[in-house]
Amino acid sequence: MANDKIKHETIELHDYPRKPEIEYIDPSTGTYHYTIISEGYYPSPPVLVRTQRKNDNSYRIPDSYKTYNPNGKSTLPGTIVFGLQLKLTLQKDPESSKLVKNYSKDKTFEKIKSQASVRAMDSNYISREAFRSMAKIYPELAREYIISNEKLNIDKIMQDIIPLHVMDININSPTILVKSNEEIHIDSEEVIRGITESVGKASYRSIKNILKYMIPFYIEESILDLGNPLIMLRISGDGRNVGNIPERHYTIVLYPGIEDYQILQNVLMPLIHDLKDISQNGIDDEFGNKWNIQLYFSSDWKFLALCLGLNAANSIYFCPYCKCTKKEIGLYNRCWDKKNMEMLINSYNTCPGHIREPLFFMIPLENWIPDELHILLRITDHLWNLVIAEIDLNNNQIRNIICEEMKRIGISFHFWQEHHSRTWNFPSITGDKKLKLLCEFDLTKLFNQQRAILI
Repeated sequence: MANDKIKHETIELHDYPRKPEIEYIDPSTGTYHYTIISEGYYPSPPVLVRTQRKNDNSYRIPDSYKTYNPNGKSTLPGTIVFGLQLKLTLQKDPESSKLVKNYSKDKTFEKIKSQASVRAMDSNYISREAFRSMAKIYPELAREYIISNEKLNIDKIMQDIIPLHVMDININSPTILVKSNEEIHIDSEEVIRGITESVGKASYRSIKNILKYMIPFYIEESILDLGNPLIMLRISGDGRNVGNIPERHYTIVLYPGIEDYQILQNVLMPLIHDLKDISQNGIDDEFGNKWNIQLYFSSDWKFLALCLGLNAANSIYFCPYCKCTKKEIGLYNRCWDKKNMEMLINSYNTCPGHIREPLFFMIPLENWIPDELHILLRITDHLWNLVIAEIDLNNNQIRNIICEEMKRIGISFHFWQEHHSRTWNFPSITGDKKLKLLCEFDLTKLFNQQRAILI
């Protein structure tokens, strides 16, 4: 008797392509039912992808095929992993040989997938270490080295389009140390930030290059209108938050250190030169269209005063627009002498409160706008401090009432005393919690009805 193993022939019952249902019969395992949802092609065997081995079984993954198996296999977006190999799916259309031939060479899908992974990591601030750990848990994720290579590739492409320069901020005239055609070998933001902080360098990108690159996209999105070739450009600055950048905001200059006029004057010199040029001459896009530039400046009051050359935001002559003093803030019926940018350019030292020339002298003074959010937050701080000043914090009952009311409106709040101090301290209220405090805190718990309404 022959020792050969008995070979079980599988059977496929179907009327495809007239009907999408397929009945698959395997004498050794049972009967299965499939429905072809969409067609695709099997690539040539050398480039076939297989599922992970499990119990010494592995299955080939076809390209673009989607099926439904009521016996446990469900519809999946993209490529479906076949638990069983249907002979029907191996039948080739006369055109399929050409597709299979190109399959091994066309890496477009993998390219798009890796670029999407890079974007997801950057948008959600996922570090290389975190992604590497996730890839160990989920083997379907791309390997970290593939993502790193794609980041390097994107950096090289963007370096050609929008070169990143590095300049020294410790000298009077900034010197660009990295030329536009030099290759960047470091792709880690953490490493770049560490090097920058250790050697006192600043990074700079040309605003002209950014505009020329983005104008076609903004035209396509109907943000810019060729019939009205005007770009309203806002310059801003933030000494703390550089991670959460809103949409259509681009970092031009990045440097370590404090908000200091001399440092800003050094690192902003290339930007100031570009802004002066485009404010006077406009900018031409890649299609030869000329765009006029209308400049604005907006930031918190402190940074605005610094760039405008004011002594300080809380100095006696604090106002960017007129010669009002702190003592005259409540005199609403008085008219003060107004300032303009031409006056500050020609003789800034004759304007009370100004001790330096404005950095962005090409922006009209009426286009310098303090950020209303920062103003609102500052006003909220003062209002809350005035409330605290009217009550006795040494009274335990009052402190408990405030803590309970804060808990009711969802704000974490508490009081404490420093060692050897009788003064009661409390944490600062930040973000949207300040607005919640103004709108929802019940002042009648602390004051009588008339006083609470007045406050």
